[in-house]
Amino acid sequence: MTIKPSKLNNDNPDVITFPAAVFVTFFITGIITDRALSYGLVFDGFRHPFGWVITLIGIVLYGWASRQFLKAATYIRVRKPTITLVTKGPYKFSRNPMYIAATMIYAGFSLAFGKSITLVFLIPCLAVLQYGVIVREEDYLKAKFGDKYLKYQNKVRRWV
Repeated sequence: MTIKPSKLNNDNPDVITFPAAVFVTFFITGIITDRALSYGLVFDGFRHPFGWVITLIGIVLYGWASRQFLKAATYIRVRKPTITLVTKGPYKFSRNPMYIAATMIYAGFSLAFGKSITLVFLIPCLAVLQYGVIVREEDYLKAKFGDKYLKYQNKVRRWV
């Protein structure tokens, strides 16, 4: 996908919706499906610590990544213009640490509560995120920052 000049005038990546809405929509759909089918993982959800550990790591990562945006004085919200390219902190290792964090939180809750179908719904969730959000953000950043973003893109992986 290539950004049209008229889209760049809006100075935002023109994503399909807010990334959090993608995760919440699939999570709620998964929970409803899990409940309707009365299907779950074989362990007792609240007592399974692995899911809570993943969730906690995701929360910490999200906080660390968000802090880098605040330090750089740029917007986290995707409907606002990007002021600067953030490449420090977790952005040295991944171009999308907030999405990795949200994925961990989603997976962690699914495991902690024993919701297997909800966990499976993470796969289409990530596909929608990839093509409806991430690709559009990358096109926007290429158009806005040019070579600076291309060098960053070549140096740092999209996920991990």
